[in-house]
Amino acid sequence: MRLEGSFYEPVSTTQTAAGYDIEVELREDHSIYEGHFPGQPVVPGVCTLTIIREQLSRLLGKPLMFATIKEVKYIGMIVPEAGLRVNFSLTIEGDSVRCVASRKDEPVLKLSATIREQKASWAERLKAMGCLVVIPTYNNEKTIVQVVSDVKQYADDILVVNDGCTDSTHELIAAIEGIQRLEYEKNAGKGVALKRAIRYALDHGYKYMLTIDSDGQHYADDIPAFIEAEEAEPGTLLVGARNLNAENMPGKNSFANKFSNFWFKVDTAKTLSDTQSGYRLYPLEKLRKTRFVTGRYEFEVEILVRSAWKGIPVKNIPIKVYYAPEGERVSHFKPARDFLRISILNTGLFLAAILFYYPWLCLRYFLKGDWAEVKNILKASKEKPFKLAASLGLGVFCGILPVWGGQIFIAAGLAYLLKLNKIFAMAATNISIPPMIPVIIYGSYKIGAMLVETNKVFQYIVGALILAVAAGLAVTLVSWLILGFINLFRKKEKAND
Repeated sequence: MRLEGSFYEPVSTTQTAAGYDIEVELREDHSIYEGHFPGQPVVPGVCTLTIIREQLSRLLGKPLMFATIKEVKYIGMIVPEAGLRVNFSLTIEGDSVRCVASRKDEPVLKLSATIREQKASWAERLKAMGCLVVIPTYNNEKTIVQVVSDVKQYADDILVVNDGCTDSTHELIAAIEGIQRLEYEKNAGKGVALKRAIRYALDHGYKYMLTIDSDGQHYADDIPAFIEAEEAEPGTLLVGARNLNAENMPGKNSFANKFSNFWFKVDTAKTLSDTQSGYRLYPLEKLRKTRFVTGRYEFEVEILVRSAWKGIPVKNIPIKVYYAPEGERVSHFKPARDFLRISILNTGLFLAAILFYYPWLCLRYFLKGDWAEVKNILKASKEKPFKLAASLGLGVFCGILPVWGGQIFIAAGLAYLLKLNKIFAMAATNISIPPMIPVIIYGSYKIGAMLVETNKVFQYIVGALILAVAAGLAVTLVSWLILGFINLFRKKEKAND
């Protein structure tokens, strides 16, 4: 993983009796720090391990990798700040390495591992992974040849997707030996190019697809970072995190990325520091049956959200980025048109999230979470049966309220205010799962019709409120009795033990 010049710089190296003391200075403004805790930048643990491995390779004069990590303890967080330096005390005994990383004389990491020489080439490791490197391009005749040349230093399996180029791209890539080409006459958009590349890769037996832009902003020497990260956590969708404070970074890019990051978190409850980078590695098998609906720039947002919904781990890794000066930059992003498309997509994803994804998460936790998990919660819980029963009753009450899509959030908020069990309350809102929705609506309407004679909508609202209160109270009472008996038997089991 080549990160030097990206987020740290070696300052000094001192040889000791047992090994080396290395001091590095961390940059304070890299966007990779922002992906863990909102509003609280920290240096990810993988970055700390990368510093250790890179410096060992430098000191011993050969490319090294961790063979086994026997023990790693993250003792404290490294919060980036101006001029911050971190010391790494390395003890080397044969192929065994021990390291203590310290920040201001306070240990933050302890590592015990074995190392070995990295003998396989990056191209061989990509081939072993079953990875195809894809370069989608549209009218990038000035940069495409150099980008392909750079990528060929790390990969043998390369596919260039000609998305209906009208310049000399066709002739240029036709003259490059040793690459695969996918070309069509009419420009269809980056999303379509990527979807066709996914289909091509799957049809040709590839398991992963690494995408890199053809405009020269991505560095091919970051490909090893993706390989190492994927080998460590197979099946992860990796997104390159750019330094959004880089020179010549367009202001609109920074705003658009923050906007996209916000909606990704709303739609998935997961945090990324960069959701718009086109430098990515996709686990294709997990996406085989997914049918995407978008076809241009917004596709890269859709595939992230829907991958997260499918349970695919989505993570950032730091990369370098180059933005050409304003006069040299080639961009096919149309702010008004593409921002409108992205906004429409985000609206649809948000509605899908609150109507289906979040209720499904709760339902999976409560039902498929296998009752063993619920039993464990009950056994470990110190809350009284009535409090748990009231939490379930509150969830049912909220689930029937005529505020479709918002029940789970209302339940969570009320449970917090009333100091009830939020998990039980949120899970119980799933009384409004699709099979029950017609029953709830019809029952609410019928109850309301018996009490008021105005329009049907008002009858439904009144009926829903009455049904919500009645069902909530009934569930509270029944749950209280059941949980009371469970609690009684639990006390008897403890007494017998």
